[in-house]
Amino acid sequence: MVLPAPALISVDLKQIAIAIWQPWPAYVSILATLSYFILSPLFPNNHRASMSSLRWVYAFAFFNAAVPHLVSWTLSLSSVLIPAMYNDRFLEALHPANVFAVPLPWSGQTVDTVAEGVHFFLRWDYMIGSAGILLWALKLYTVAHKQILSTVCWSGLLFKVGLLTVFAGPAGAAVELMWERDELVFGETGGTRQQVTKAKKSS
Repeated sequence: MVLPAPALISVDLKQIAIAIWQPWPAYVSILATLSYFILSPLFPNNHRASMSSLRWVYAFAFFNAAVPHLVSWTLSLSSVLIPAMYNDRFLEALHPANVFAVPLPWSGQTVDTVAEGVHFFLRWDYMIGSAGILLWALKLYTVAHKQILSTVCWSGLLFKVGLLTVFAGPAGAAVELMWERDELVFGETGGTRQQVTKAKKSS
């Protein structure tokens, strides 16, 4: 998809590549399901080992979500705070209002170039997609806390989500919530299994 068209590939082939790429969440889901059924018989059902592996996955995912978010904000804010760093022709394009503001469909705002239209679309795409995954993670997080700890501190949770969203982005916040949720669930499951094992041995 990154190859220039029509210099190296035809426009039609590039469009086909983009179309094939679109259902990548389905590809990931199918591969994850197949991996589970194929590989799970080869490994023991060890919750501690599973959580240890998951920590690396979550850390990698959080890094990939947070770093681009911080870099984007840093570059955009530096164009306002330290404009001398940039060529004058880039200052307006890098302004936070132009980079992060989401144009409303009813505002009557129009686009002058294809690139500007794509930028509008990608902002809405990111906002809707990341909001959906953040709400999903928030729901799973609260359900786990209600079932295991019987309580959820909503004020603290919303403050944490807001802070994470600012510094790591909504995707980074979702990763962090799922990480905490799995730590809680796996820890509870492991503790319960240990108690059952001890009870059997004592009897």
